Amino acid sequence: MTLNHETRQVNTLCRMCDHGCGMVVTVENGIPSAVEGSRKHPFNKGWLCAKGRAALDFFNSPSRLKTPMIRKDSGFVEASWDEALALASEKMSWLKKVHGPQSLALYYGEGVGHQEIRSYMKRFANVYGTPNFCGVGSICNTARTIAETLTFGALTKPDIPNTRLLIVWGGNPLISHEPYPPAEIERLRKRGGQLIVVDPRKTETALKADIHLP
Repeated sequence: MTLNHETRQVNTLCRMCDHGCGMVVTVENGIPSAVEGSRKHPFNKGWLCAKGRAALDFFNSPSRLKTPMIRKDSGFVEASWDEALALASEKMSWLKKVHGPQSLALYYGEGVGHQEIRSYMKRFANVYGTPNFCGVGSICNTARTIAETLTFGALTKPDIPNTRLLIVWGGNPLISHEPYPPAEIERLRKRGGQLIVVDPRKTETALKADIHLP
């Protein structure tokens, strides 16, 4: 018997942060088998950060939750969506009735698709009646998001390809997540641009700087 072997490449976006880098996923018989950065994407131009490169590790992880879990006396056990949602509805209705809506707090993290789920969670908090909506943004990106939205109308990305002087303040883009691919720094240096790094640590990026201000 001969098995049909189908391999195709799917152009998509990485959604593990708000940059949405272009990604090409190799799919074999319906299962993702490899990922790489899209060279046609105008932002990342083929580059992927550590999270993007590890996408298949997340996808294939044996620790990945694929069904709802309910905590019982014996520990966490798998449950159906109907069972899990019914239990959550019962508990939250009781909580609101006995202690008031402000007794509930919602927290969201930076999981895959967090941009989409955040809007639903905010709407739920509004309908439920609790102002206690918090997340990783309070110590990460919220200040930047608010400042850029009020100033420019939306989130921005630095125009590194057309700059002659780049200031990196408190970041280490050569090895860590930043709003632009690290290869842009190499291109900047090759065309004669200058790099200033403001950081108390002598990072990998600071070692390449024309001026390091600790």
